[in-house]
Amino acid sequence: MKIDHVSCVGDDKLIDGMKEKWCEETIRKYVFEYIKQNSIKAVFTFDKNGVSDHINHKALYSALKQNETKENKHEESIKIYYLESVSLLRKYLGLVEVPLALLTTYSWI
Repeated sequence: MKIDHVSCVGDDKLIDGMKEKWCEETIRKYVFEYIKQNSIKAVFTFDKNGVSDHINHKALYSALKQNETKENKHEESIKIYYLESVSLLRKYLGLVEVPLALLTTYSWI
């Protein structure tokens, strides 16, 4: 990633915080505008649980997941990957987590 591929959004509908729920329509507007401008073919984002149950991470997941439905399908072919949340115990296991992750992964790369 180059520094010229970073974009900061200043929108009152997207204020950070555990009590600030983001508008999914606004998220989609900014994300897909950025994707189109930069010819992005894949996006990696949070799963439905977000990191540490963060409400904005969940909103981002929902906004992008809605795009996968037939009626909301984006005009471009974009692959969206959802990172898998793990329990707090697994989160803090460090290197012990690697074999556990390999054993519990549903698909191998």
